[in-house]
Amino acid sequence: MTRSLFLSPLLLVLVPGAGQAQGTVSVPAQRFVGVIRAGGVPLKWGPIRVITGLAPEKVCAEAFPDDRGRFTLNIPARAPDCVRSGPQDDPITFLFVLGGESLGSIQENTVSLARPELLGPTRRHDLVWNPIPGFEPQGNSELVAVRFWGRLFLGNSPAPAGTRIDVLLGGSQTTGPGGAGFQSCGQGETRDERGSYWIDVALSSPCVRELPTSPPISYIFMVNGERLAVRNENIANRAQFTTLGQSHRQDLKTTLP
Repeated sequence: MTRSLFLSPLLLVLVPGAGQAQGTVSVPAQRFVGVIRAGGVPLKWGPIRVITGLAPEKVCAEAFPDDRGRFTLNIPARAPDCVRSGPQDDPITFLFVLGGESLGSIQENTVSLARPELLGPTRRHDLVWNPIPGFEPQGNSELVAVRFWGRLFLGNSPAPAGTRIDVLLGGSQTTGPGGAGFQSCGQGETRDERGSYWIDVALSSPCVRELPTSPPISYIFMVNGERLAVRNENIANRAQFTTLGQSHRQDLKTTLP
């Protein structure tokens, strides 16, 4: 028979009675469970990662969904990145990431190591990923600054697979004998016969705003030397990691086939 029960900030410790072996049972700070779907269908690839900050990424948990899209993410009792030390600490923001893309965030302000009896709650949090045609998972992809995706048309026809697309930084031009040059923010190519593409702007790129008060950034989309679109971005910034990893649809069309 178990005589008594003790809780520590990190472990649930059972003190056994006669004839029982001593041992410890690890207890997470908390647990997130749920189902991830894409287009209403359970998603089966991963991993889903939970981060609480950058430079470098502060990864608290990761897990692969099962065939029904169900996942379990155990957040370790590791302060200060994954759990608060005391109730006076600021809430912790958990950002859910899949393939470098943000799936949203939630804040936690109840669990702390100062209240060990509150450790280990389970919270349901379902996730939705917006399907991107032609997207290929990149394993443990780190959070990107921004992701653009869509379809490229050459005239009225979908571009063939392998057609290159460049994203350039507006306002970064330099001039020379060969014309104007721009800072590259990312490049990609069409992935299928429908002209589907996706391009990531890396967090390490100079094409990312530092602060929420920084001026907007202009992204220029180029194909075969033709400017097809200019898109302004005034949300993503390094100082607020929950603004990063958003995906935006940007269809493109050239003047001639």
